[in-house]
Amino acid sequence: MRSVDIFARLYSKDSMNQNKEQNLKNEILGRVGGEEFALLLPETPFELAKIVAERLRIVVEKNVFETTQKKPIQVTVSIGCCSVEKPPYPDLDVVYSIADKCLYESKNQGKNMVISTRYIP
Repeated sequence: MRSVDIFARLYSKDSMNQNKEQNLKNEILGRVGGEEFALLLPETPFELAKIVAERLRIVVEKNVFETTQKKPIQVTVSIGCCSVEKPPYPDLDVVYSIADKCLYESKNQGKNMVISTRYIP
């Protein structure tokens, strides 16, 4: 659970905390498994979701973490983003699958980047 706490702290840092002025609400952050997390941004337009994902990528990149042996390390994050903006709305597992494909595309293109797409029925 420690990694979720760290991720949540990074997400809420001042550099990310422009949510209120951009009218983000009801964000849901959770650990999917291993080193993968999901951030749901209900009622968030595609362009704003891309901005949030890019800010999160930058915040992770700029932070120095500590191993259990107290050694500093820097990490990066690859992010896949899928936006659903109008009906018909797919099941969450469909959206997750599309975002996961974007994630692996960002890893294949060199990591430390955001790949985003819109869901089109």
